[in-house]
Amino acid sequence: MKLPTQTECSELFTQYKTPANVVDHSKKVNQVAIFLAQKLKENDVDINIDLVDKASLLHDLVRIPEQVSDPAMKNMHHAYINYEILKNNYPELAKIVREHRMDAWLNSEVLDTWEKKVVNYADKRVNNEQIVSIEDRMRLGKERWHIKPEDDKTEKILENIKKIEKQIFDQINLKPEGINEI
Repeated sequence: MKLPTQTECSELFTQYKTPANVVDHSKKVNQVAIFLAQKLKENDVDINIDLVDKASLLHDLVRIPEQVSDPAMKNMHHAYINYEILKNNYPELAKIVREHRMDAWLNSEVLDTWEKKVVNYADKRVNNEQIVSIEDRMRLGKERWHIKPEDDKTEKILENIKKIEKQIFDQINLKPEGINEI
C-alpha cells in the first residue's frame, strides 16, 4: 500500500492552497485519530496506524471549491473532491477520505473498517481545533450550516455516531471524555 510521506502531505497542502485554519483542524483530527488507533492496536485490534495517520491528515485537503480549478469538481462535496485527487496515487487512503462526510453516518455500514471508523469519528470530535463532545459538534454544525428543521437528520446521525463511539471505546477501555486532554 502506497501512502504519502509527511513531506508529500505538506506539499499537497501547499499545492491545493489549503487554508491554515483547515490545516490546523486536520492536524488536531490527526492527533485524535492516531491516539485512538494506537489504543486500538494496543488492545489487539487490527488497524493500520499509518493509513489512519495519513487519511486523518488529508481528509480536508480541499475544503472549499475555490481550491480546485476543475469546474466539474466545484459542485462536489469536499470528501468526493479529495477522493478524486487522491485515488490514483493513494487508493486505500482515498476510500477513507471519501467516507468522512456527514451523510455517511446515515448509513454507517459504509464505515466498514476500523480505519474509516476512527478517521470519521475523530473528525466529528474536532470543531476547528477544539476537541468537543459529539453532541456539541452536532449542535455547532447545525448552527454553522443553518440546517433547516425539515432537513435535520441530527438524531439519526447522532445515533450512528454513538454506536461507532461505543465500538471504539469499548475496545480501548476509556470513556469518550478521555480524549479531551490530547
